[in-house]
Amino acid sequence: MTLPRTDPLPDGETWLSVWVINVGIGTLLAVAGATLAASAPVRRGRVSRLLWIAAGTLLAAATIAQPGLAVATFAAVSLFAAARLIPALAQTAPPSAGDERDRINAG
Repeated sequence: MTLPRTDPLPDGETWLSVWVINVGIGTLLAVAGATLAASAPVRRGRVSRLLWIAAGTLLAAATIAQPGLAVATFAAVSLFAAARLIPALAQTAPPSAGDERDRINAG
């Protein structure tokens, strides 16, 4: 939104540099966090846990650096938390009625 602006700026400033300072850093942190979180489910064990922690830290830093990104980072955190929890919940889910019937019929 700042690129087409023509308001006067101090000498040596451009609207692109204003954007980078105000939003660019938070955006870079958010993109890095999202990238790490997206690559975490592919890994196993300790590496996966470290990727999740680093991703969460970067997304929190993005929100602190640019509070206007909070809506987007909260949505991303929610989706990544669901991606992290669904496999864990699937492992602890009780057997379905069909599985119990098969076990009883098997002997």
